[in-house]
Amino acid sequence: MPPMEPSRSQGSAHSLPEPLYFRVYGNYAGSSPCFYDADGLAWTAVLRRAYPRIRAELEAYLDRGGALERHFVPDRVEIRGWSGIKLITARRPYWSALRTFPYTAAVLASIPDLVSASFSVLEPGAELPAHHGDTNLFYRAHLGLIVPGPPELCGIEVEGERRGWAEGEVLVFNDARRHRVWNFTDKSRVILMCDVVKPEYGGGTKRNCARILGTVALLYLQFRVPILRRLPRSVTAVLHEVSSLPFWTYLLFRGWPRTGAAGAA
Repeated sequence: MPPMEPSRSQGSAHSLPEPLYFRVYGNYAGSSPCFYDADGLAWTAVLRRAYPRIRAELEAYLDRGGALERHFVPDRVEIRGWSGIKLITARRPYWSALRTFPYTAAVLASIPDLVSASFSVLEPGAELPAHHGDTNLFYRAHLGLIVPGPPELCGIEVEGERRGWAEGEVLVFNDARRHRVWNFTDKSRVILMCDVVKPEYGGGTKRNCARILGTVALLYLQFRVPILRRLPRSVTAVLHEVSSLPFWTYLLFRGWPRTGAAGAA
């Protein structure tokens, strides 16, 4: 087991790797911090510089009456007021959305090891209950686009540590740790959510992305068939590999970005 981080709540971006975690095996119990220093991650500067045009591109879409999609999570909890626009999920592209937001797509393609991104909208009065994320493979980053209030009214809590967003700034946290989100203002909170695979785990390879997608698929099966959650770890490991294989094949031929995708923005 690698040594503990210097601080549980604020970690360095250059830590020794801990064992991989996927939620299909249970809740996260690792030692990585709740939040990371965004200034220690060079790619966060790319997002900060791009903020004005990313926000303008999204606002133009919404002004045209563009639709948002309700988010689904494979848990037996009721979630209201959380929607968004998926752009990429573990290198699985949503080409129509990427074409709708060409500048944002170019920015995302310029960040090495970025594997997932979406616009996330939390409506007034909405709250996401405490939950663990799917894996510790990546940094979860939020670029604040529209932030309607201070942390006590609109914020995120990761295992007791509270933070808020700021427009044009990037918040980076450990999605694997138990966390919750709230918006008790009278306006929607909007962010660009990005996942960047940590280099100590080999970066955003097709193998890593297939394992993320396999985790999502198996979590859905566990949600539909609860007895699957009580299987021995060895059996779950086999199911996880089997669930991941089709995604690896898909990503091999159709994964994002394709050769010649938009470069630096």
